[in-house]
Amino acid sequence: MLPIIRHTGINLFVIGVQSCGIALSLVGYRKREMKSKELPFIVVFGILLFIWGLLATLFPTGMYEELLEWSLLPGVRALTIWDHMQSATWMLKGSLWIISGLLSIVTTWKISRGH
Repeated sequence: MLPIIRHTGINLFVIGVQSCGIALSLVGYRKREMKSKELPFIVVFGILLFIWGLLATLFPTGMYEELLEWSLLPGVRALTIWDHMQSATWMLKGSLWIISGLLSIVTTWKISRGH
């Protein structure tokens, strides 16, 4: 169980960093002055973050369904809260990457339009 607990802790740390990044982005995006050559890079980066977030959300969702089926087999250990937390933190990380990607695309679009 120790690897699952350790991995869940790492996921929670990453979620905290992602949440701080999103909050800082929301607070400071109006203060940033962008050069026109930076805008395409940020949009491409936002699209890649969005795609990565989709994959990072869909993959653990499928694995969680398999984990639930596996736990019903005879002779297999029962799932613990840590099994559920590990899957949930993976899905939450993916969701935050989706939000980060969309946020970078939308704020870049707003800044480029002068709003």
